[in-house]
Amino acid sequence: MLILVAAWSSTFIDQLYWQWVTRLMKRFNGSHLKFAGKPFHLFPMLKVVYGFSIFVPVAFWLLRNYFKRDWLLHLIIILLLFIASTVLISWAQSSLLPAGCTVCNDGIYTIFYNKVPYDGCFVSSLAIGLFYLLIITFLRFKKRKNRGAL
Repeated sequence: MLILVAAWSSTFIDQLYWQWVTRLMKRFNGSHLKFAGKPFHLFPMLKVVYGFSIFVPVAFWLLRNYFKRDWLLHLIIILLLFIASTVLISWAQSSLLPAGCTVCNDGIYTIFYNKVPYDGCFVSSLAIGLFYLLIITFLRFKKRKNRGAL
């Protein structure tokens, strides 16, 4: 059930995330990027749907044994890591796109709105949050195991 809710909600998150990454790319390197085409995004990318559908159940499964205070703290940390990694990845992409351009007019790279590489950014940001959660869970498990051995 959680997977279906995550897949359904990812269709709405996809649109918002695409707009956010596009705005970040404009803000970071707007003088060297030119967006072309229509800013219209109808269907969600499958990477976003699959990534979010996997992330949500795994995160809830890893957080299942935490108290409410710790659960909320880790959720906030995951959200902050997600935001920070999205900003960093968007900055890197917006800086590397014009740098790799060989046929640019006056150093301005033209990118179509539907070619903004946001799906990889989304999955990478989710993976960073999940990696943090896996490390915290592993350390907690190791701490319990060592405490039980004494």
